Amino acid sequence: MSEQAAKILSDKFLSKYKTKQPNWGYNGLGYVVYKRTYARVKPDGRTEDWWETVARCVEGAQKIGAEYTREEAQAISELPADQTMVDRLVQQYDEADPSVRASGHGWYANARRDIQGLADNSGMDFKQGAAVVAALSPQQDWPSNIKSALKATAAVIHGDEIPSGLNIYGANVDKAIALAQGEDPAVVLNQGEKAGVGRKVWNFYNNLIGDDDAITLDRWAVRAAGIQIDEPPRGKRYRDVSNAYRKAALIKGVSPNELQAVVWLHVRGEKGAKRDAKSALISNASPAVDQKYRLLAAQHAKDGGLTFNEKHGDMADKPFFAVSVYPDRGEVVEGKDITPQQIAEFVRKNQDLLKDPENSLGTWFNADDGKTYLDISKTVSDRQYALKLAEQHDQKAIWDLKNKVEIPSGLVNVPLDEEQRAANEGRVTPAQQAVADDLARQVRERAAR
Repeated sequence: MSEQAAKILSDKFLSKYKTKQPNWGYNGLGYVVYKRTYARVKPDGRTEDWWETVARCVEGAQKIGAEYTREEAQAISELPADQTMVDRLVQQYDEADPSVRASGHGWYANARRDIQGLADNSGMDFKQGAAVVAALSPQQDWPSNIKSALKATAAVIHGDEIPSGLNIYGANVDKAIALAQGEDPAVVLNQGEKAGVGRKVWNFYNNLIGDDDAITLDRWAVRAAGIQIDEPPRGKRYRDVSNAYRKAALIKGVSPNELQAVVWLHVRGEKGAKRDAKSALISNASPAVDQKYRLLAAQHAKDGGLTFNEKHGDMADKPFFAVSVYPDRGEVVEGKDITPQQIAEFVRKNQDLLKDPENSLGTWFNADDGKTYLDISKTVSDRQYALKLAEQHDQKAIWDLKNKVEIPSGLVNVPLDEEQRAANEGRVTPAQQAVADDLARQVRERAAR
């Protein structure tokens, strides 16, 4: 029996992974540790590449009695590649501009409102409207998608021909007509496990009607996971990439469809989202501002509060401290929900304060009294300065936006532990730096021998 025949992982299978690398992290230090500690020296004097280490471990386990089937061995070998996809998606999410993340988090909520308007105008129920929109979605941006759905449903209602010039495929028009006439979306849209575009459209429909676990994958969403394709994903690839999105969403604490929407907007470089980030919060003349208020209202509804700064965007998880220094400017709204109009009006009244880059818009829902509070807070990066501001304005505490904790203002003269100071400022802590320095020293010593 040849050496290749004795192996459970074929050269053809392994060839897919020869150019792939995991997300090593720590600015490449992970790769140094791998090469130093885990990669074995090959007969030609070089050290193993990552795919060779994985293959060696799988083949070694097989030799000592693992008794893997070929399918099991391949699945185990693919796990590092799956984790690489997860790491890439987490990285894409973290790199997204704050306004892009806000857009992604609120994308489906806003889409559902648009669909409800479509349904109300056409006499359809919500799910029927969502099905028509999904059927017409391939190769269309959202405004064009809704426009096409409005015109198509109006034509069906009045018994007219579907108007030309909508940039939609004939087969999709036929589906939209069938759905507007009451056909079952599960029959019209769900084209089976191995379908490409059909699988995406079916998942998109489920996202639109409220299934936050369904993953809508087009070629952009797949490329974001590190797989370069020109055709819609199908079958096993669709399932694998979908699961990577779900795992990444679990890591970030968001729903899978929210993470998918954020990543998609980020990798596409959506100009609308970027304009949101650049447009002034207080500029009532810009059309992007209306969308910004909608996104802020959606974020408040989701999280029960927010802190938004014109310069820094969404302040959640950033190394800043919020201090309430303008109590006379605050407003109270009954209930948890606030409308985009209420936020816009509050911003308009406080334009003079929001021109200061240290001032931020804040909202929070108090479950004890069932009311939502809007205020303008001072957001600064220096903890001691924030505590002094709190004392000067008779505030009992400040809010640590990064660590999500309240800090009593009486701690103004208590020195920060250096580890905590570094963490608050987003720097490498002394302990982390010591570990990195020690590893670098070992690498240098080994290279010198």
